[in-house]
Amino acid sequence: MSTLSKPVFLKWLVIVLLLINAATLAYLYIGDKKKPAPPKRGRDFIEKELELNAQQKVQHDSLHKIFSDKQQAIFSRIKVLKDSLYFNSNANNDSTLVNYYTQKIGAELTTLETESFYHFKKVRGICTPEQQIKLDTIISRINNMQRGPRKQ
Repeated sequence: MSTLSKPVFLKWLVIVLLLINAATLAYLYIGDKKKPAPPKRGRDFIEKELELNAQQKVQHDSLHKIFSDKQQAIFSRIKVLKDSLYFNSNANNDSTLVNYYTQKIGAELTTLETESFYHFKKVRGICTPEQQIKLDTIISRINNMQRGPRKQ
């Protein structure tokens, strides 16, 4: 290549690369808006799956708010207990403390399951018979979900 054509070639190469970068950035920016929404969870999922009417949605929202507040309180207490278990018990290496904290955590988990049971019982109470069948299927799926480490 001659010395005159090198700068021209490099200029065109830089322009082409800049255009490719701009096109890539534009695609990534616009492409994010076209991605499907993630599957809905919790309250929205139940309302959609059961096809709740407006009155049922209002009732369900109220039930969900109460249940969610109770859940958060339980999870907060469990976090405090777990922190105490791992930080206090490790320092003292005391099996009595370990038993105490694990029993307290177990009691909180029992409370959580009890609250869940009564919550879904109340949700079932606002459903039509057809919706109750759908709700029972959803609850069954939730109960059969694998908890803990995944099998390989």
